Amino acid sequence: MGRVLVGDSKLEDQKSMIAAQSEFNWRASKVGIDENMDDTMANVKGAQGALLKYLNCISSNRWLMIKIIFVLIFFLTSFLFFVA
Repeated sequence: MGRVLVGDSKLEDQKSMIAAQSEFNWRASKVGIDENMDDTMANVKGAQGALLKYLNCISSNRWLMIKIIFVLIFFLTSFLFFVA
């Protein structure tokens, strides 16, 4: 019966160590997740700013739109003239 009590105390010690370790891991992972979320939000805001800058550059370029329209008209007339 003495052996059972010694085994029980060792088991209780292991249970308490595992509980303490799991609590530490949970706190450490929560801090890591918070840091990752901050980095992710900074990256998303930077990417959004870059995309808005690119959109403004594209939408303000009227000559490019005119050239694209002329190229489309040229290919449409060429297609209609040679194929149809």
